[in-house]
Amino acid sequence: MRRIIAIVLFISVSILMSFSQAVQPIKDIKVLFDDEQYQELVDQYAGKPRTLSAQELGYVASAYFKLSDFDNCNRYAGLALQKDANNSLAYNLKGLVYSATGNFQDAVNMFKKAIALSPREAEYYTNLGDSYLGLEQISEAIEIYKKATQQIKPSERAYYMLGVAYTSLDDYESALKAFNVAKSKVVKDKELYVTVIYNIGFIEYTKGEYQKAIPAFKDLIEHFPDDYRSFEKLIQCYYALGDYKAGDSYKSKLYKAHEGGLLNDTELDDKICIDNFMIAGNSIHAYERYQTGDSPYPYLKNMFYVLNPDGKVICEVQLQYSPETNNYGLAKIEGGKIYTYGIFFDSIVSYSTLKSFAKDIINGVLKPTAVTLKE
Repeated sequence: MRRIIAIVLFISVSILMSFSQAVQPIKDIKVLFDDEQYQELVDQYAGKPRTLSAQELGYVASAYFKLSDFDNCNRYAGLALQKDANNSLAYNLKGLVYSATGNFQDAVNMFKKAIALSPREAEYYTNLGDSYLGLEQISEAIEIYKKATQQIKPSERAYYMLGVAYTSLDDYESALKAFNVAKSKVVKDKELYVTVIYNIGFIEYTKGEYQKAIPAFKDLIEHFPDDYRSFEKLIQCYYALGDYKAGDSYKSKLYKAHEGGLLNDTELDDKICIDNFMIAGNSIHAYERYQTGDSPYPYLKNMFYVLNPDGKVICEVQLQYSPETNNYGLAKIEGGKIYTYGIFFDSIVSYSTLKSFAKDIINGVLKPTAVTLKE
């Protein structure tokens, strides 16, 4: 289920959605909640629970949930149920607390109670689907997410989560259909839209459909010009197609962003993954570092990591700058040894040429001229 965890990093934020009810509480407490003034809301109202209605207690509990204070969220949801045993919001909140703490079966029970009381509340179905996903009951999650999309006011996130559920089953065709529907349903200025489009591009890329993946990543950049991960994916798409000129145009933008400090403390702050390809059942991930030109110290410019089907790095081909010779040399690191090939470049070599040499080294076509122990 690692794929679920990887692709659903968005859930931990997105489950903190709206908590609407048919009956409106007093205006002040609702205004505070709608304005996201959660701390002020609990400061003003949490100290007088006996004077609050079940609906008002539900807003206090919701504010505590937004503040990640699950104990108080659960407490005030319980107080709301004491005043109104049919308060679906309170059951939903209790379910969210259980889900957030990994008690998915208890969460399922709470969400089912909330749905029984408010069968048209799409978000309750979505939350129930999330809990089924947490239990790895994928088929049940899919059916519930579908119900969430069939309500009068459907849940935007349910459209996305359908794609997530299908992806966890490796059903990429169904996942793509779900994500493309989600794209038309999600408001574009929301973070969820970014996640939907990225998954469309990522699945198309994974399938090797690079021409179809490119529009998705371009769409992301159009709406979010600082989405640098999409620049990286576009480089990979174009390089996979052999269109190095187009790929380099996006690579230059990342170099500029790096120079401006815009990539600090990100996964792109030191190097870019520019290509992925297969050799004899092993996957090769090609990286390029930003550092370039003369240096008093040696540094790596390009790295080709070779991973076996289990995801373990079995060797690495490197292009390293040497200040002693002021050029770049190719070497392979494997089993604690360094294999050199007598191949040197006076300046940065084109990627197409470098890839060709790297493939020959990995395939064993090129034989090393020297072998030394790695220090």
